[in-house]
Amino acid sequence: MLTETHLIQEFTTLVERTYPQAGDLLRHCHIKLVTAHWGQPPRRLDYMAIYSPDRLFQAVSEQKEAFSTISRYMGLADSVCINANRLLRDPKSKLKREAPRFWLELHRLLPTQPPES
Repeated sequence: MLTETHLIQEFTTLVERTYPQAGDLLRHCHIKLVTAHWGQPPRRLDYMAIYSPDRLFQAVSEQKEAFSTISRYMGLADSVCINANRLLRDPKSKLKREAPRFWLELHRLLPTQPPES
């Protein structure tokens, strides 16, 4: 059985080799394998979630077709691009409480902002 880490590494390698420009963008993003169950009876769907900082979100979204092509080639359902800034700043988000380690990993993506004077 392939682990999540192995699938993410393989996804990144394939993107870098096939789409070098998209591969450069992935270096500034956090990638996670997301599993969802959908339908009746529930069917397992695996997605590559690409969390990007606000400043790169437009460029990452433009490469979504490349990411989706690689995801489908690997046997995954698709890939999704998510703005990490919006997710972390959402006041109704339960991410900090439910997945504190992931919450901290997303904070590493955000640029540090100097305090306002």
